[in-house]
Amino acid sequence: MVASLLDELAQASGLRVKAGWPAKNDIFPLITLSMQSSSIRPVDQSGQKLLYELSFQLDVWQRTPKARDETFDRIVAHLAASRERLARDYGWFGIALAGIADVEEEGVFRKIATLSLRMLG
Repeated sequence: MVASLLDELAQASGLRVKAGWPAKNDIFPLITLSMQSSSIRPVDQSGQKLLYELSFQLDVWQRTPKARDETFDRIVAHLAASRERLARDYGWFGIALAGIADVEEEGVFRKIATLSLRMLG
């Protein structure tokens, strides 16, 4: 599931995407994705169908504020335009971005957002 999400973010942004935090030798621009929380609940009496609620910290690391914002906008547009396909191909629904903030790091500009989604399994 995470690998598919990383692939979708790479397609949307045209950048390298990795799970976890940047390493010292990582080159920017870069997108990172880290699990924030997850929950699993049964949605039927037998417990055979489960609802997964997942949230991730999405970080867009770029060299300029403009490039950071443009990259993030491409991700937002991709997720919005692909809702039906993402539901059909992966079973993802309720995809949302929240808690969006800009952070200036040393020599790099970062946008942080919480990406959440749900899926049945």
